Amino acid sequence: MQRSSYLAQALDLKKTDSGANVHILTSCDRGVFDYLEVVEGGLSSCPVQLFLNLQRDPARGQEAAEQLWQIRLFDCPISV
Repeated sequence: MQRSSYLAQALDLKKTDSGANVHILTSCDRGVFDYLEVVEGGLSSCPVQLFLNLQRDPARGQEAAEQLWQIRLFDCPISV
């Protein structure tokens, strides 16, 4: 079983065909674990890494990235 499957099971997540709210990504690049942050008792990648990952998500990643930018990174609107 993959690590992501263990995590999904531990969090009692259910797989769906659409409308997913959780994405579990794994990486072979150990650099994504640089500058980990503790968020509500759990580990998260640094906000910049998370922003970059969200930017690549075709579903609602852009929307989530903009929220992260405004709330966590710079507290100002993105101008593209």
